[in-house]
Amino acid sequence: MLPVSIVITTHDQCDLLRRHLPVFLEQDYGGDVEVVVVDMNSTDDTKTYLEQMVGRTPNLRVIPTPESARNISPTRLALTLGFRAATHDWVIVTQA
Repeated sequence: MLPVSIVITTHDQCDLLRRHLPVFLEQDYGGDVEVVVVDMNSTDDTKTYLEQMVGRTPNLRVIPTPESARNISPTRLALTLGFRAATHDWVIVTQA
């Protein structure tokens, strides 16, 4: 199977991440899977939850969006950062 990067964009969706992120991380794909979560400056418990998950999951990376980027759509910026962080040629994009 081809290696795949899964890019997940999120903003204040900690409850959804708690429910769905483990499914992405624990799937039996048969190839290399990395999960890149791009947090768009969440103000809920998203950052804390992701920090805990990174410590337990080697195939998870978390990318924060810079607060100084004001002239670009937050979603467009998050997707750009996610694509740049992805290490595999095949990228799947989803939301929390």
